[in-house]
Amino acid sequence: ENEWAHIAVTYDREELRFYINGELDENITYHDAAFVTNDDPLTIGADFPGSPTFFDGKIDDLKIYCEAISEDEIIAMAAEPCDAPCDETFVSIEETTINAGMFYPNPMQDFLYLGGLNGEKNIQVYDASGKLILNTIINGNELNVSDLESGYYLIHVEHQGKVLVEKLVKY
Repeated sequence: ENEWAHIAVTYDREELRFYINGELDENITYHDAAFVTNDDPLTIGADFPGSPTFFDGKIDDLKIYCEAISEDEIIAMAAEPCDAPCDETFVSIEETTINAGMFYPNPMQDFLYLGGLNGEKNIQVYDASGKLILNTIINGNELNVSDLESGYYLIHVEHQGKVLVEKLVKY
């Protein structure tokens, strides 16, 4: 706990390899047919888009390559010192102190209701690419999302010093 770990995953169209701190942890044989392309957004930190299961930790310095890198390259990267303190401020699951069930409906259509949050709320909504789509302050409990296109979003809500980041689906 409170230690950074270097995690690497490679796929070379034959094998999926998982490395932890530069050491091979698991090796799974997958052939091309095991991976298909689709229109779903890339999801990092969850089982799949819309999944209620999330990575419980912090992710920093994410890199995605167009080809599998070698084991030697992974060992070299894992050996690089990590300068970030483990208590550095990130938006993370540990900071989620507002009950996510208070936001409904999800999937949403024209309005998102923020139940149980009285008073001023600072709200930012980001699309799946991380682009800020909506930045507003509201006093009520209703957020108009009718102008948003169908897709996956993250909502960041600050209320009375508490923060929630929640995944939303708009249809």
